[in-house]
Amino acid sequence: QLKSNDVPVLLPIKNTNGEYLCKLGTKHVQVTKFIYGQPFLYDKKQTLSSGRTLRKFHEVLVGTEELVKPSASIYPTSSVISECVTKIINMRDEISPDKVQQILELYDKIVGKWESRNTELPNTIIHGDWNQRNQLFSREGEVSCIMDFDFLTRAERIFDIAYA
Repeated sequence: QLKSNDVPVLLPIKNTNGEYLCKLGTKHVQVTKFIYGQPFLYDKKQTLSSGRTLRKFHEVLVGTEELVKPSASIYPTSSVISECVTKIINMRDEISPDKVQQILELYDKIVGKWESRNTELPNTIIHGDWNQRNQLFSREGEVSCIMDFDFLTRAERIFDIAYA
């Protein structure tokens, strides 16, 4: 029995070759069927379930190697952040020198702390876009479906936690 707020979601099915993806030109396509679940309703049970599920997700994939690099990422690598700082420096005509200096000092402080701690942070395969819109929940509040694996990558697991 479906409730009015249940949402249909696509789940992959194996094709005749036993694969979940087929190549169509330059794109990978999934063969799917519908499942039903409830969206995030800002419920405490759903929130706790999401956290427990993310922890399991990270723990299960800790020893797994990244098979394919995502075509895009929202994970801010050091080089991306460095490029942004360079762009800010080049905007000295639009941003006051005092503000640019404050940004550079903050950048140095944050990067210094990050690089000194980075080796201590657990590294695993991360979802890269863990948020309530990419999960469906059972009526009991448990995560029943995780979606949108476009940004799956190997990185520090704290990124998924911070992003969520």
